[in-house]
Amino acid sequence: MATKIYSIRFDPDLMARVDASGVGRSEFIREAVEAALVASPVKRPAAPSASKKNSSEKSSRWAADDAAVLDVIRGGRFSSRDVEKRIGWMGLRYSKAEKRLLESGAVMVVDGVLVAA
Repeated sequence: MATKIYSIRFDPDLMARVDASGVGRSEFIREAVEAALVASPVKRPAAPSASKKNSSEKSSRWAADDAAVLDVIRGGRFSSRDVEKRIGWMGLRYSKAEKRLLESGAVMVVDGVLVAA
């Protein structure tokens, strides 16, 4: 997934606290922003092409997403968070694919680890 680089400014004390977290700066900031957006959802504007997609195109994309997640799960013993990091998708894309796989029975959780059925 392509990402963009953004320049942000922090108070030096705040940056010192970020650095003291023991996690890389970028990863810490991405996780903090994602957590804040989940806690207080921000409505995103619909992409112009999203309104034109029909249900068969969406289900085709979902099938591709599900297959990609299943491939990672089959590659080893990973927690949900580990799989999400390996996939690298932003937003709810991974969560929705994981939910579909769990509901379909293609994946199950054993001792906190995702396992292909």
